[in-house]
Amino acid sequence: MAISKETNQKFAVKEMKTSSKMENRKNEIQLLKKMDHPYIIKLYDVFESSSVLFYVMEYFPSETLLSVLEKKERLPENEAKIIMRQAFSSIEYIHSLGIVHRNLKLEKFLCATSSISPVIKLIDFALSKIKAEKYSLMTVCGTTDSAAPEVLLGDGYGAPVDVWSLGVVMYTLLCGYTPFYGDTDVEIFRQILELSFSFPASDWNNISDQAKNLISQILVLEPETRLTATQCLAHPWFH
Repeated sequence: MAISKETNQKFAVKEMKTSSKMENRKNEIQLLKKMDHPYIIKLYDVFESSSVLFYVMEYFPSETLLSVLEKKERLPENEAKIIMRQAFSSIEYIHSLGIVHRNLKLEKFLCATSSISPVIKLIDFALSKIKAEKYSLMTVCGTTDSAAPEVLLGDGYGAPVDVWSLGVVMYTLLCGYTPFYGDTDVEIFRQILELSFSFPASDWNNISDQAKNLISQILVLEPETRLTATQCLAHPWFH
């Protein structure tokens, strides 16, 4: 943490060693400089030495959403709804800028739970890209169990992959486990491509039909028929 002598404002300082992944980091810096949104961590400045990059960022005392879930095992539906509204809002915003995050998962959201309602911030844009055309991205990246089917098929993809990943996040918050799982990546890939997920009664009986309906409209194979972030925010579950 650093404190401004002039304003007494607190900042977080993130250190990154320069490496072969510097291209990703420079890309992240350029993207973060474009962003100003309440649910995305803010970058104020960057300093570089011969071996280290210093990110001067918004001070946000928190832990990852994964850590929150590990402590609670699953979230109450109302709490998950607050978090998912913020998550979809952040993705709606970056998509309006033509940016695809490409690596959304629980670890990519910081969550502060000290206030009455949880507040999240999206982080880590190292793998993010600005898409030139609708489905112009090709690189397979991200985490296996949250990867959209079009990423695995390698036919080109775009913004809908982020919505898919948020569908996986939403499912996981509500029941405590991911919709697609297996002992190997191949098994997980097969489940994703076969759309092999369900809502077991033992874990989902107390979850609203609207929540299950939203997830079912997100976790669809065809990106063209998948809800957009804007459409997700308009879904009855949020109203």
